[in-house]
Amino acid sequence: INHGALRWDILPVPLRFVSADVGAHDGAVVVGNIETIERRPGGVLWATGEYDDGPIAQEAIRLLGKHMMNGVSMDLDDVSFEVRVAQELVEGGEDDGVVMLAQETSDDGKVVVAKIASDDEVMVTTGGRVRAATQVAVPAFARANIYLEGDEALTAAAEDMPEGEPEPPTPSADGGDGDALWETITGGGGGSA
Repeated sequence: INHGALRWDILPVPLRFVSADVGAHDGAVVVGNIETIERRPGGVLWATGEYDDGPIAQEAIRLLGKHMMNGVSMDLDDVSFEVRVAQELVEGGEDDGVVMLAQETSDDGKVVVAKIASDDEVMVTTGGRVRAATQVAVPAFARANIYLEGDEALTAAAEDMPEGEPEPPTPSADGGDGDALWETITGGGGGSA
């Protein structure tokens, strides 16, 4: 996600919990609110909020406290993105507006339309509005985590943050007025989360 790609305009936003991984946050239920979001040095997003006292929220807190389910994934709307492909995969020019990917034949005689390694192609979010966040077992990014207030891991995450002033948002390709680099986020806790 590009610097400046994400923005938020209305707080609080829901904190949701998905107890089973069925994809796309399907079945997620609201268990609390995210009441503050701020951009810290290095582009890190830091959020605080509060869990509800209902039984599903208490289960979310229990799993969070045991670090069994402390990932977070953002729910966005108004999303813009680019698909970027490694230059060596592009054959021919872009003069006619058409980009052709290199082709080869596989062992079984079928045409390989594209062979793309994980670092050959990337979808880059250039704009998006934060509408909610969902507590999940597998976070959106490796360091996209939430912790309970007072958790030693939260303290360590705060100490691991870059020092200095927050970096200003870099305008996205679509001219968005974003507010975050979502590569290394850590949500923190007020109340219970």
